[in-house]
Amino acid sequence: WHELRMVLDIPDITEVSRIYGGKNSRVFKVSAEKKYCVKLYADDKRCQKEFAALTFLSKHTEKVTKPIAVQSRLAIYNFIEGEHIQKITDADIQEAVNFLIELQSLKSNAINCHPASEASFSVEAIVKNIEQRANKLSEVNELKDFMTDFTEVFKNVTQWCKKECENSGISFEKEITDSERVISPSDFRF
Repeated sequence: WHELRMVLDIPDITEVSRIYGGKNSRVFKVSAEKKYCVKLYADDKRCQKEFAALTFLSKHTEKVTKPIAVQSRLAIYNFIEGEHIQKITDADIQEAVNFLIELQSLKSNAINCHPASEASFSVEAIVKNIEQRANKLSEVNELKDFMTDFTEVFKNVTQWCKKECENSGISFEKEITDSERVISPSDFRF
């Protein structure tokens, strides 16, 4: 927290509470004269990519958090008050759709943005990503039987995908063009 005080240049942090933690990052609400969202990432690459993406988006929409500072694996954003949605309504879904549409309208401005950490631009790349994840899960003793079954089913699904790509005139290996790519909020959820 000493580093955080230096980055924020605010000595009077009054409260720090953890509000989320996953594999890739831990998220904290930090209270001082203002409230901040502080993310501690598992690696610097993810931190820098997300900070850059949010910097880009915050210049074009009011619907994302505002980046404040970044240093190594630590990023600081403005804190947006809210609460978890308990029951998803039609209005919530419409708001989400409107946000996704707004993101796509920014596509022409995003030419120099870097792809997400695990972006896949071909069917083959998606298959390889799933295979890498499956290989890691196969190392877990409790999952060995399940992963044996999964591997066989996935092999069949992959063959089906190859056949469907061929029947549809879609390349299994070739990456889609820049004009076919979309801005995707990979962690977007209610």
